Amino acid sequence: MMIKPACWIPVGLGLWLGLGLPAIASDPLQPAPVLAQTSNPSLAVEALTYVSTTGRFAINFPSSLETTTRTTTIPGDLLAWTISTARLDDSVYSVAYADMPLALLPLGKDAVLESLQTRPLLEDLDWAAIAEQGRPISLNDEVAGMEFLHLAEGRYSTIRLYLANRRIYAVMGSSPDLASLNQVLASFAVDSLWRTFTSESGRFSVNTPIAPVITTEQLSYQDTFLSWQEFTFYNLTAREDAYQVAYVDLPQNLQSMDVDTLLQGVADQLFTLAEASELAATGTPIRLNGATGREYLTTRADGKSYILRLYRVDNRLYGVLAGSRSLDNLHQFVNSFTVQ
Repeated sequence: MMIKPACWIPVGLGLWLGLGLPAIASDPLQPAPVLAQTSNPSLAVEALTYVSTTGRFAINFPSSLETTTRTTTIPGDLLAWTISTARLDDSVYSVAYADMPLALLPLGKDAVLESLQTRPLLEDLDWAAIAEQGRPISLNDEVAGMEFLHLAEGRYSTIRLYLANRRIYAVMGSSPDLASLNQVLASFAVDSLWRTFTSESGRFSVNTPIAPVITTEQLSYQDTFLSWQEFTFYNLTAREDAYQVAYVDLPQNLQSMDVDTLLQGVADQLFTLAEASELAATGTPIRLNGATGREYLTTRADGKSYILRLYRVDNRLYGVLAGSRSLDNLHQFVNSFTVQ
């Protein structure tokens, strides 16, 4: 059930260890609210807030925009960029974004950001020179990124790369005026990383930092194969984190079974396959809007903690699994899970 069972507890869910990356979910994340517009009378240059609903970002630009597209190559795949550029006198400012291919998810944010250092998106910038000056940054302590700075010939040039969910942003500018450049780049904002994912077929919703990868896994229980539909979620700003929701419709011969016996039996089978049988005795009763469930908790020696919750809702069995070093991340995922 859920991950390859033998990989579940011992190796941190096994999500980063070659389980494959099937098609992305057909059910998208629900859109976050549009970013609010802002004004500031002390700006170095007059600017209007540009809000991109499709790009899910906002930035203060000092002039009208030109929007173009471009494709760049990264290891094993292509990135299709949408680029918005504003020019004022001899200054240029730009935001580009692209969605990262699924095959790159296991690489994590550092490898992806580093692969972009010498891929030019804005010809006005000396990318080769800028690529030698990178340093880690973040956006509001939530979105991981890198900044590349180059000063030459009376100009300030910079690129800020951010990785938010599956989306990569490149915020770029070149100007002889440091205050104006900093003003534009500092105004960049993206909407919240955690948004609601809803599965119509699964009849559940959960808050997650990224749309899921969907797979099917089978677990034998009482001589019956249970075919689980699995939704695996990544968190690219916390690479070791892993989250999963799985569900299965119970066959006729299991529908009349006592719910506590069923939940404990499935947990016993799961932990046996995971070679962690001692965890089967740690379950505690829980409820979800009147539905019966059981919860299992553990922390490994390396400090990473896991929560597994099993629920029976009518004739459907759900599993909700989260692994993280962050209490906030565990809470945001498992406690946001609801069924329709």
